[in-house]
Amino acid sequence: MKVLLTILCCLMILFSGGCLVVSSGGPSELAFFSLVVLGLNLAIIATMYGWTGTHNYAFYILGTIDIIIAGTVPLLAWWFGLLDKTTAWWTVAIAGSFGLKGLLSFLVPRRL
Repeated sequence: MKVLLTILCCLMILFSGGCLVVSSGGPSELAFFSLVVLGLNLAIIATMYGWTGTHNYAFYILGTIDIIIAGTVPLLAWWFGLLDKTTAWWTVAIAGSFGLKGLLSFLVPRRL
């Protein structure tokens, strides 16, 4: 579970960094949200491998955000009409990965 959560956190760090680079000339809200997500994912990785003290709040905050996103992705895809045979797989994969990351974010701190 720890390795899978680390991989998912690293993917989110890469995604957040990309959003931060793209939004550097745009609205500051997206850049702020990207920095918050980047910092929480780094706090989770640092806590799991014992680099810093315990940051259990990061697990629960990010887990809640991931569960909300996992529920919102299919609704947004349906709202924008993106649920056809070619994009339904992407929607399920993205929502599933956010859901798995959210579930692992709640389970891993109990084993640390």
